Amino acid sequence: MKKFTDFTEKEMISGFEAEARKAMAQREWLDKSFKIAVCILSRLKELNWTQAHLAQELGVSPQQVSKLVKGTENLTLETMAGLERVLGITLIQTDLGIPKKKAKPLAVQKAHQEKQPARKKAKVVKSRAKKVLVKVKC
Repeated sequence: MKKFTDFTEKEMISGFEAEARKAMAQREWLDKSFKIAVCILSRLKELNWTQAHLAQELGVSPQQVSKLVKGTENLTLETMAGLERVLGITLIQTDLGIPKKKAKPLAVQKAHQEKQPARKKAKVVKSRAKKVLVKVKC
């Protein structure tokens, strides 16, 4: 076992660097967790609910709700879906770019593309790209 005085400067710097990287990665989800906590607290106030009432509606312990509203909990999708259902709010919005109209079969689309100039082909390919948008909304 090394004594503190036996650590080289290089070992100390690499340890600090690892801790800094870990803190930066953690900060990303902590920021989102905090925003969600603010949304939850705002909605509880609108509904005139206590944290205990929310816990009862979710089927979890009051301690778990306390963790949620502190904004330091790494939330699962299951937990967020439950919060959205019980509170009647949207915490995460996803847009998968699914067209509202029924799409033509791929073989028909390809046949149609072959008849069109090259410029049109590029537009069709771009319009078929899927997008995922995840936003925290209050």
